[in-house]
Amino acid sequence: MTQSEYKSQFKALLTNQVKITRQLRAAVIDWLFEVGTKINIEDKQVLFQAVYLMDKFYSESNTSHPSKDL
Repeated sequence: MTQSEYKSQFKALLTNQVKITRQLRAAVIDWLFEVGTKINIEDKQVLFQAVYLMDKFYSESNTSHPSKDL
């Protein structure tokens, strides 16, 4: 996947979300990978799948989430 394809896919994933910003998404992904490292997940594909599922959930959800819940 090229960088331009990724950027357009990212924009499409979060079009329904007003509260999920790039910075918040990046913070959640950083946390996810940090936890994955601490519990010794060796297959990084598991983490990438978790990010995909998170993005998919937010793309289909139009509920606003207060930042304290994230």
